[in-house]
Amino acid sequence: MVPLISQPPSTCVAVTVGAPPPNATRMRETAYAAIRECLDANMRCAGAIRIDHILGFMRMFWVPEAANAAEGAYIRYPLQGLLSILALESQRHRCLVIGEDLGTVPDGLHEAMQAAAILCYRLLYFEHEPDGSFRKPENWPQQSLVAPSTHDLSTLPAWWRGTDLELRSRLDLYPSADVAEAERQRRGVDRQRLTDALTAEDLPASREGDAPIEAIYRFLARTPSYLLMVQPEDLLGEVEPQNVPGTTSEYPNWRRKLPLTLESWKSDPRMQKDVFRYPFPGTWYLLPQVTKPPFDNVKVRRAVSQAIDRENVVKVSQGLAVPAWSMIPPGFPGATD
Repeated sequence: MVPLISQPPSTCVAVTVGAPPPNATRMRETAYAAIRECLDANMRCAGAIRIDHILGFMRMFWVPEAANAAEGAYIRYPLQGLLSILALESQRHRCLVIGEDLGTVPDGLHEAMQAAAILCYRLLYFEHEPDGSFRKPENWPQQSLVAPSTHDLSTLPAWWRGTDLELRSRLDLYPSADVAEAERQRRGVDRQRLTDALTAEDLPASREGDAPIEAIYRFLARTPSYLLMVQPEDLLGEVEPQNVPGTTSEYPNWRRKLPLTLESWKSDPRMQKDVFRYPFPGTWYLLPQVTKPPFDNVKVRRAVSQAIDRENVVKVSQGLAVPAWSMIPPGFPGATD
């Protein structure tokens, strides 16, 4: 049996994914074959991957069939074993790993990610100093990917205008009118705080008018973080979200297209500002791999050595190029021979 951890508050709402959760005992018995196959398939042609909800490497919340969320419990997963497999595949494919660690993060996960050289995920909307002001650029973590938002949150233009809050009200996603009003009040305060943060960095910003997109990205570019993710929706002024969590048929999730084709990016003036020139289009900024697999678990090490295909081990040992790295144009920052 997998041991249980404490239950979350009874106010949580259960969400079914239509599939049974992974069995940690079976993972060990099969030498983590399923996760290795998944990582191999995704890393073989990628320079970097993002592990969605990497909190699941440590624990998942299980709810029995036909039960409600209050009857569920957290189930532990073999964190060190999964991180070891992840590190091994990262080394084999020379693929950078970013862990999406947003939400209710269990104790010890951030430290484990740091030790494994996995980049954490840091979003502008959530990064604040103790006094509530937006975090100063120099105080952001280096071992991270930074971005204003994600596909599950509002775009910068929508956040600035508050159109995302209006959409949530239209979809009746607030538990009460008071909660909706408090959210609007808080957004006004945050918009002023972001304006103040940009001004403190000598970046032009005003609460009035359109969102200061370029100033915000310049602000994020001043952090010591290894990677900065630029979202084309922000550059193009898109206000409709890609996904609204908590909805199914109420909103057309994952169906919104960008207003211009990829081929048009080069000629569109919105994509040609200096701050965005190098990331778009087709330029990859990858860091040299600096970590070694954290093989602290003898059983995991033995299982991996027995399960990994010998031909692939030989390829790595001979230092042959893999597709992810051969994609990088010569001379670009982060490119290595």
